[in-house]
Amino acid sequence: MNYEDNLGMKGTPLDFVKTEESADETITDNHKVDVKNNNEEKVVKPNIIQGQGNDRVDTGKNGCVSTPTTRSLKEIPLSYVEAIQQLNTLQSNTKAMNESKHDINNPVRAKQKQVDQVLHYLGLVGVTLDDIKKLNVIHISGTKGKGSTCAYCESILRSHGFSTGFFSSPHLIEVRERIKLNGQPISYEKFTSYFWTVYNALYANRSHPDDMPAYFKFLTVMSFYVFVKEKPDVCIVEVGIGGLYDNTNIVPNTAVVGITSLGYDHTQVLGNTIEQIAVQKAGIMKPDCIAITSGLHSVDTTRCKQILLNTSNTINCVLLEAPASLFNYNWKQQPLEQDWNNTIKSVNISLAIQLAFLWMFKMNKSGTLSGQVNQMIDKLLATQHRHSLPLGPGFEIDSKTYRGIKQCVWPGRVQVVYKNKLKYFLDGAHTIDSLEICSHWFQNKSQAEAGFEPHSIQRILVFNVTGERDPAILLPPLLKRNQFDYILITPNVLTNQMSPDTQYGGNRTVDRFGNKNINSQPDDANKPGTAVESGATISTDNQLHNSIRSSPSQSSMNWLDSVDSHNMKNTFADKLNNVDKISNIARSLSAGKSKVLTFTNVMDTYNFRHQLDPSKEYHILVTGSLHLVGAFLNVLSNYD
Repeated sequence: MNYEDNLGMKGTPLDFVKTEESADETITDNHKVDVKNNNEEKVVKPNIIQGQGNDRVDTGKNGCVSTPTTRSLKEIPLSYVEAIQQLNTLQSNTKAMNESKHDINNPVRAKQKQVDQVLHYLGLVGVTLDDIKKLNVIHISGTKGKGSTCAYCESILRSHGFSTGFFSSPHLIEVRERIKLNGQPISYEKFTSYFWTVYNALYANRSHPDDMPAYFKFLTVMSFYVFVKEKPDVCIVEVGIGGLYDNTNIVPNTAVVGITSLGYDHTQVLGNTIEQIAVQKAGIMKPDCIAITSGLHSVDTTRCKQILLNTSNTINCVLLEAPASLFNYNWKQQPLEQDWNNTIKSVNISLAIQLAFLWMFKMNKSGTLSGQVNQMIDKLLATQHRHSLPLGPGFEIDSKTYRGIKQCVWPGRVQVVYKNKLKYFLDGAHTIDSLEICSHWFQNKSQAEAGFEPHSIQRILVFNVTGERDPAILLPPLLKRNQFDYILITPNVLTNQMSPDTQYGGNRTVDRFGNKNINSQPDDANKPGTAVESGATISTDNQLHNSIRSSPSQSSMNWLDSVDSHNMKNTFADKLNNVDKISNIARSLSAGKSKVLTFTNVMDTYNFRHQLDPSKEYHILVTGSLHLVGAFLNVLSNYD
């Protein structure tokens, strides 16, 4: 069962998440602090709105693999709810990133504020540098494909029998998705226990009232604390932003690192030139480690490779280039899936194969690697001032590796969902390069599905951007290749209907603008005719629900902890102003060829389908923001 750009396993819940950089996603909730007893600050647990026994959060209905098992609010530990609310009080990543802009030319300050702070906070919770050194970490940076590469790598290693830890960002539905053990988000109970252990230790040891880590920094500290306690065989750690000064760059002895395709993003933090960006991404290399980079980069591939090579020479690190084609590998025992060998997917899979196999080699975990690999690495390490990048070995793909690739799931990226006779194409692309790829994918896929009647299809674009991204730059790649009948612009807000102090008997959810609860009726169970496409395999409702019910218990708690963080501190009016700005640009660029409509929330955008001609077929592309894609997956999973 194959996703368009990421492979899926039929019926697997959405437990792999990440596409936009972590600085664009945080969540918010009420923060209540009382000053009592000699002015000593005491954290007061926030008020919790108790749910009825039949309140359901993410039912996972209508065939979307993007939702975990239904679990009522009554079943979810109150302490978990309180933990999420307390987590939401921490400084937003957007604010932290805005502050880091001033450190772009001050490396000492940047390191002190990021890497050194994480080590300091870990020390406060009892994690030493020796503890960190004992972790077997695979660290991955890059502009595009980090999440997919991490997911493939983790799945391959798990298929080989290794226990795994996986830290990624952001999350689509709930924050537990960021910290996984053996391919599954940590349980509610473990999340709650680890959260309060870390939070209380940091709070008790503050040097001043504001001495608490920001949202992403806290989760980084918590993830490493979890890994130290759980002791997985290998930890796959995805960089948040950049690499050199990223919060995750605390492991001094990383055995293997990966650097995916480089391009322009987060330039306000990383720098405006590809040289500056590449130096930041290369900053995760460590002495005597093996580094593998993608063979393709969005801008000036030759220059990117040279900068990475210069860094590897400086610190005495072997740098290899992952083969761009999967035909470089020996597939004698397993068939090479045709869907895997498209350009983008093959690059990510190839890099993941290199990372997994070279980690096994480096850690002496595999006896299947040839002596030629050992000789090649030794020769490269002995060669000073290397001037070219050798290709990584063409490993033989055994059944375990094949299974790991095939069973990997990474939703929200070039994913197709069939529902109510409509076809939704969802991709979290949010840069010029990724939107170019998304546009090409949608064009080819839509035309292929239209068959001999391409003009019978009505095409709709649902779009939004967050942060400082410019819609005037990001919309053209979509519009120049595809003719959309409608362009729908919406903020990353699930619904405007907010009533935080009222109890409901229906589903609870949160608008992605805030943390308010709204009332909606649950879907009828197991409705026929809804499916999710995964390559050539289509899973029906019953198949999906049978698989989901047999999987580890999960719930999506999206009403509480999956809010668009970039907009967290903004007013709703600001969001609507941004929607108006995007819609005006869309009207100008479409030159009257598309009808541009604006909405105040994702639910209303979704309900626009009721105004469509039922006799026509519609292809709906949702892109521009992973937050938007997450909200749409939420809606597709929970509403008719």
